[in-house]
Amino acid sequence: MPTLHEKKIQETSVPVGYFVENLPITPSKRKRGQTFQTNPHRMAQAAAYMSAKFESNSEGKDFKLCWKDKGGLTVGAEFVRFKEGVTKAQAIESAIVNWDKCERARVEKYNTELIIALARMRIVRFAREGTALPPYIPQELRVNNRTIKYNLISDEFEEHYNIIKAVHEGLKGRKIGRPNHMII
Repeated sequence: MPTLHEKKIQETSVPVGYFVENLPITPSKRKRGQTFQTNPHRMAQAAAYMSAKFESNSEGKDFKLCWKDKGGLTVGAEFVRFKEGVTKAQAIESAIVNWDKCERARVEKYNTELIIALARMRIVRFAREGTALPPYIPQELRVNNRTIKYNLISDEFEEHYNIIKAVHEGLKGRKIGRPNHMII
């Protein structure tokens, strides 16, 4: 039977930024006595990937954005700048579109392989049992809700937009922050 493969960095992230300085050495990756970064994926000017993560089982079906290096390790936003001509909105849209396209392809591949595997097992069973009895498909060779449904960020984005818009309206009415604070 087919298995749903784990997502790779190219399926969850897009290279829309770069590192402004060498990233700090993570304690787990540090070699004895090493005080500087040697990983080329974590050096200044290396590609920074904006990663989208979708949690379809959470309340509100949350999606999160974070920065990663090419190896998939999380990076703080203070080390990243957007590439020339790329806005934050464009980067977020690219990350969501990439995530959705790759998730759709991943699920379609799994569902197709599942249906083909079950059909092959039915054919083998029929060939083995012959035509003496009418054909019967046992429960374990039926699809029976084994296919996976897409969980795409774009399908739920309207809800995210409405939540952020409601928060914005609430904050706007509170008269806190600029221009309502005084500098003495």
